[in-house]
Amino acid sequence: MIVLCAYYRGDVYPHNRAEFDFYLKDTHMPSVARWPCLRELRLLKNDRQSYLDEMPQYYQAIELSFDSEEDLHASMNSEERLTTKELSRQDQAQFKDLFGGEILHTIYSATEISVPNPGAVKMLRCAYYMGEVLPEREQWLDNFSVNEHLPDVACWPGLTRLRYLKKTGSEFFGDAPKYYHVYELSFASQNDIDVAMASEERKKTRRDAAKDRDPKTGRFFGFRGEVHHTNYTVEEFSVNE
Repeated sequence: MIVLCAYYRGDVYPHNRAEFDFYLKDTHMPSVARWPCLRELRLLKNDRQSYLDEMPQYYQAIELSFDSEEDLHASMNSEERLTTKELSRQDQAQFKDLFGGEILHTIYSATEISVPNPGAVKMLRCAYYMGEVLPEREQWLDNFSVNEHLPDVACWPGLTRLRYLKKTGSEFFGDAPKYYHVYELSFASQNDIDVAMASEERKKTRRDAAKDRDPKTGRFFGFRGEVHHTNYTVEEFSVNE
């Protein structure tokens, strides 16, 4: 599966949030849902509250899933997408003008990691690795993520789905990807996230991974950049109707 993510890194002023959110759900997302070849469309929102002493850097994210990069490119060049772009331009005062920040796009290849008890996906906790990996460490980090670290994370209580999103390296209309990969953890509720974050299983994962982290930065060896964590509620939109 190929996933295109649009990250709204920034904020909307509190007095504008109701108008922004209404336009997004009532107009923008239904328009995007008509794009051809789209398999799944999700809106991720957070409550703008600090969690584990980290303020979220993202107001929201939009995830678009496709069977292949060819399907993604066909969708991006479609009349339906052009209609959405023109609508957003006409309604800019109701939408993008209300958002203060930058919208960043990255195209990923998604890998599913098996969890013991798959189930409903109502909440996400995402770890965004914004930056690059030294070329000589890329193969190690990719293998470590898929075959060692995330299978260990899969043992955390309450997980209903676990995905590894790795950038394909493709540009998005001339913009190079700014994110290397994402760890996407799914849960049925915020309480389940709280339980997982406080669990002995998570503590063990962190102890086990300590040998693979630079003690000066806390980042995995070879990664150069920032790591952002954000909790989201998940809303799915029907597509191609």
